Amino acid sequence: MKLKHMRFILLSLLAVLMSGCISDDYDDCEPAFIHFSYTGDGTAQIFDQKIEKVDFFVFNSDKRNILIQSVSKSELMQNHGVRLDVPPGDYYILCVGNAFENTLIETEQGADMNKMRISNLNLMEKKNALTNDSLYFGYKKITIPDLEHYYKVEDTVRFVSSHIKVYLEIGGISNTDASATKAFASGMPKLIINNLAGSIDFENHQTKDLYSYYPKFLYNAEQEVYYTKISLMRFQKESSVTIGLEDSSGKPIYSMKMTDFLNKYAQFDLDKNEVTINISIDFTPQGVSVKAPDWNIDNGVKPEL
Repeated sequence: MKLKHMRFILLSLLAVLMSGCISDDYDDCEPAFIHFSYTGDGTAQIFDQKIEKVDFFVFNSDKRNILIQSVSKSELMQNHGVRLDVPPGDYYILCVGNAFENTLIETEQGADMNKMRISNLNLMEKKNALTNDSLYFGYKKITIPDLEHYYKVEDTVRFVSSHIKVYLEIGGISNTDASATKAFASGMPKLIINNLAGSIDFENHQTKDLYSYYPKFLYNAEQEVYYTKISLMRFQKESSVTIGLEDSSGKPIYSMKMTDFLNKYAQFDLDKNEVTINISIDFTPQGVSVKAPDWNIDNGVKPEL
């Protein structure tokens, strides 16, 4: 009995040593693995459909940056996450999804997380902002245990949306250049969206500075409408955001408050991750008609322009 008992102890110890690592030699430890997840407003996994790239940041317990890594679409499709090779301790993981040509991540190694920003690139370069990237944000605090033997650590960063899509079409304004279908034309009206955030911090909060965006219109000659689809940094239903239109000479021709529109059309729930605000403005001899069309461009009900 004693020999059998001793053999059991030795086998158990061997299993622990093979699966763990010695605390003073972390080179033998298996790195932690951080999974990525995004389910939008449901329960099904839609990460692959929505997120093309992830910028991955690691901060130590003092919230100082120690690692910056860009994870490509091919890597995401293969692994759905990243390995994190760090010694035991507390860490803050921050991920930014889809930071492309419209996004500037103001960061550097050693920087304080509270001073880092995710901003519209054009605004930071003092140019007109046209749109934002369709950004997603993930944040997680993790702990790598400091034990004599510790096992593989796995955790999940769950993403949320950091943008709101807006589809806007304008009817009743003629375009003399009928060949401008799906192209920019010199006589197009100008669209201005005021009082929008230009940055979020590394805790996904809007910064206080507000800016104007100047999205570009396209013109569809067959349907005789101007249209644009843009992504904006998230804003509240009760906000100071306005939509203004000017003619090609810069003369104001229309303005509306986004809050008034959202109060009238409750189907646009800004608490959802995936939301597109559809707005149709039509100029008629009787005046200006503003409504939420009964099609939803994201669901493909309206033929693609």
